Amino acid sequence: MSPIISVRGVTRVFGTGPAAVAGCRDIDLDVTAGELLVVRGPSGAGKTTLLTLLGTLDRPSLGTIVIDGVDTTAAPEAELVGIRRRLLGFVFQRFGLLPALTAAENVELPLRLAGVGRDERSARVALLLERVGLAEHGLQHPDELSGGQQQRVGIARALAAEPRVLLADEPTGQLDSATASAVMDLVVELVHENGVAGVVTTHDPAFMERADRVAHLHDGRLTPNAPPPVAPPSSSPSEMKESARSAPNTGAVMAAAASRRSCISEPELEPGTEPEPEPEPGRRSASDRGRSARNTQRR
Repeated sequence: MSPIISVRGVTRVFGTGPAAVAGCRDIDLDVTAGELLVVRGPSGAGKTTLLTLLGTLDRPSLGTIVIDGVDTTAAPEAELVGIRRRLLGFVFQRFGLLPALTAAENVELPLRLAGVGRDERSARVALLLERVGLAEHGLQHPDELSGGQQQRVGIARALAAEPRVLLADEPTGQLDSATASAVMDLVVELVHENGVAGVVTTHDPAFMERADRVAHLHDGRLTPNAPPPVAPPSSSPSEMKESARSAPNTGAVMAAAASRRSCISEPELEPGTEPEPEPEPGRRSASDRGRSARNTQRR
């Protein structure tokens, strides 16, 4: 199967001379239809730079990028605008919705730009909102939606023009774990069902586990088939019970301490004797005076 995305020898250098910095270095990459590629790597590794190049929002200093048979590195800017409208869908970490538009109008926007007729626009928007579980929220504005709902609108908008490529930059970075999991499932489902070539950058190991392939980007260099990071093993229920059995019994420890304190308490008084009262400040007790007198007699 021919790749939808084909990258060969791509390098992107920012600046010149001694101050030059390479955001991407000699990258080769292929992504086929219906494949979800997750790109992982530390902050500053070049993940956003790579997505920007794939999305034709920037041009490489060296190398070629072919999207669905079109060499985007050689295409004029006017042609790139059409490529972005027809072939590319973008999902952003901070959702990127227009606050003045409703959810339905945000999804409809790429279709308006593509010149799709009103009836077809309405039908496709309704279908997309239903696909992402927001059929009842089309008239709400972004500030009336939760973060997860806003990201679902962003995904629907990205797929509105039926692109060949879906590019997502940390799409779950602003979401709680439960909502992020639901968004991951949605992205995987739509990539596979729609036959889209999906490229997602993320730090989330759960997203990597759902990917068809994981690539690692470090200092601008890409390892196309990197294994996902190994999560630390979690304790099994039996291990947790064993740990609880081996842990010290707090109640027993406190009881033992109390017993030790009782062993060093004041000695018992002989029957019929009263405890000696506490002496006034600055005066010796009667027992102290008695001991002092006996010592004087011995001398």
